[in-house]
Order: sequence, then structure tokens, then C-alpha cells
Amino acid sequence: MPVLLLFIPAVPQPIVRIPEPNMVNCCRYRRLTLWLPHGLASGTKVESIKPLVKICSLTSPLSDSSACPDQQFNLTRPTEATLVMEVPALMPKQRYKVTVKADESVKDAFGLPLQASANMWWTEDLGGAYQGPNLNQVALLETDNDPLAWPWVSRGSAEAGVTKVQAWDIAVPAKAGSNSDLGRALAGTTYSYAGIPSSSFGTADRTLDRPAGTWPTLQTLSLPGKAGLSFVGSCCRKMTWPTTRDVFASNLLVARSNLQAAFVQQADGKLTAWVTTAQGESKPVAGATVQVYLSSYNQDSASAGPSCITASDGTCTLTLADNSDSGNQVKSAVVTAAGQGPLVVPSVTSVYGRSSADVKYSGALVLDRQVVKPGDDLHVTAYFQRQSGTKLEVAKDITQAILQINPSFDPSAPGGSTRITVPIDTTYGSAHAVIPIPPTATAASYSLNLYTV
Repeated sequence: MPVLLLFIPAVPQPIVRIPEPNMVNCCRYRRLTLWLPHGLASGTKVESIKPLVKICSLTSPLSDSSACPDQQFNLTRPTEATLVMEVPALMPKQRYKVTVKADESVKDAFGLPLQASANMWWTEDLGGAYQGPNLNQVALLETDNDPLAWPWVSRGSAEAGVTKVQAWDIAVPAKAGSNSDLGRALAGTTYSYAGIPSSSFGTADRTLDRPAGTWPTLQTLSLPGKAGLSFVGSCCRKMTWPTTRDVFASNLLVARSNLQAAFVQQADGKLTAWVTTAQGESKPVAGATVQVYLSSYNQDSASAGPSCITASDGTCTLTLADNSDSGNQVKSAVVTAAGQGPLVVPSVTSVYGRSSADVKYSGALVLDRQVVKPGDDLHVTAYFQRQSGTKLEVAKDITQAILQINPSFDPSAPGGSTRITVPIDTTYGSAHAVIPIPPTATAASYSLNLYTV
């Protein structure tokens, strides 16, 4: 977010102004930050400042004396030291003027009055972009019967050769193997300089051509409404290593599933998977297949690894090879169960391979769901194990743990996060907590971190 200064000097002087930045291309957002380094006097409201601030767009940008029609804006105060001016009509490559009218009744926390100031500046040109949602290579959505309108944005000059976005429906083979569309799609979820060949999946099921103009355009690519997997990729970028070929410029695997899975690391190369339903009250899923795939940096397809089938409690255990030489290998998992849609876990917990003098414990968090709504109760289980040489043992020497929620559900919480202390059962090295989601919680991405006390 750009910052304009509604400047109050550190040495008390009766002045509040926006200084001339003497720069071009200062802003590329429609939200402008006005800095209040000394805050405002007690009782001063944003409503009393807004009529004194104006923003206008110069009709002839190269002329300082040009006509300058006013632009509508909203003014808020998200923190004690900032105001945010949101200007819906702010456009790229345009010159604007902000003026502040003096008012003796509007004072800062030092009691200094607002004084007149003005500033003219240019907005930046829009950089080139051709992209969809940035979701870390895998997007997991719950299933429904409605087709999914996958958004795609185009603006600015196109990257040479990247002229379309395509989608393929990816089937989960009855028998896991590397020579399958699924294996190639999973390889595409790992970050690799080499890229995935654009010819990996044959003829696309759906194609969207990039608009010819440079003005921002929002398009949508229709994906199936039923449970399943779709590979979405923009095409094409020319690569010269390890061979000369066309690869996807960007790609994403979209999974529609009602499953969720957690993985808990154990000693001796064991990995326990816990599969539950994701909708409504989370329940264990019996008979689910957990198939691990192994992807390497320079391979175009992931290879099949070990697999297991969950018991009535939704868990199963599989054995992974020692990871001492697998620094370039990514372990992912595909979980399937009748009527639930395939779940893709892009990276599962690796087995413990080497000891480290400064790392004493290994911890894992298991949630009963990944998506919550206001009013829900989130059930959390934490596991602690102590590292002993090349093995992991139950941690019997720690009795408390801290769960940290970031950002906090309460915006006024100190440090912007909430910490909950929970007791640890030293018999199993586990801790349990129920986190109520308040009715006032806003839709956002939250993180849950685990710490020892």
C-alpha cells in the first residue's frame, strides 16, 4: 500500500502537511495511506477530517493549471497513526492532486492544528499479468453440483508465447503409477525450473484465449461442478533446460473433495494418516486409500510410493524410506474414498532422518477440519516427541504447550495474536484443545502454531 505523508514534525510546530515527493509513478493502488505520526487529539473524529481533504484528477496531466474534477473517496482510520483514503476511480498513468484545507479545530495529540497543503503525483502504469488465484499450487474446495467459474486476470503486455489458459480433468487411476495424468499433475505442483511440458495431458478439455488488449480484463474458465481434480495451466513458456521444450508458464491443481487428512510422524520411518470428513461434523472415514507419490526436481511425473487403507477410526500407517538422501524429493499424497472426491495433500510430513543438537522436540498439530465458520468449535490435538539420536520418543519432560492463533479473532489482542496454554498428557505426549470460533470472526486465512513452554 503506498504511503502519502500527512506529516506532523517530531519537533512540535503548528503544521500538518503532505510534502512534495518530487517523484513520478508513486502509486499503484486505490488505497492511499496518510501518516499521522503523532496521532490525533482525543475526541477528533475522522468525520471531521474528511471534508477538509480532497483528491482530483487533472484533465490535462502535463499542465499544473488544468481543470481537476474531484474524485469520490472513503476515509478510515485503521490505526492510531494512519488514515486510509480509498479512491474507487483511481486509474493508472494519471496525474492526481491531493489538497488539505487548514482548520484550527482539528488537532493532533500535541495540540497542533491542521494546516493547508497540496501535492500532485502520477499513478504507476499497470505491470503485465496473466494469472489466476495464487494458492500455492493446490486449491482445495468442497464439492457441490455447480460448475466452478475459475477467475483469470489479464492486463498489460503479454509474456511472449503465453496466450491462453487451459484445463484438463484428471482421473485417479485404479492402480497408482508414474505413467499417468495424475502423476504428471502432481509433478506440476512442485517448484521446478525445468517446468512441466505443455504437451503432458494431450488435448485440453477447456481453453480460454488471452484478450488482445492491454486493459485489465477478468475472464472465467469453467471447471466441473462434480467432485474430482482439474489441472489448470497457462501456456506456453519456452525452456532450454534440460531440453528445449514448451512448458506451462503457471499451473495449479484444483481438487474438489469432502475429505481432509492429517499426518503424524513416528519413529522408524512410520507415518500415520488420519482421514476425516470436512463438511459438518467431522467424522472418521473408513476404507479410504492413502497413496503417497514421490516427486523429484527434474522429473516430469511423480512416482507411486507406499499406500495404506484406513480402519474404522480413519487411520492407517505406512512406512517411508529413510529421507537422508531425499533433499530434492517431495512426498505428496492422494486420498480417495467412495463418494467423497479425491483429496490432494501437496506435501506430507517426512520421516525424521538426522539429529540436531539444537532441536530437541518434534511436534505435530491435527485439526478436525481445515475450514471453519463463526460459531464452530475447532478441535485440536497436538503431539510432542523427543528426538533421541535417530529415533523419536514420547516427550515426558514437558507438561504444557502454547497454541497461537494468528491473526487473533479479536483485533484488539496484544501483538495481533491469541495464545492458549494447554496441558500435555505425558503418557502419550499429547494435548487437546477446543477453540471456539466467535460469531464476530471475519473470513480470512488463519494460522495455528504450536510452541513448548
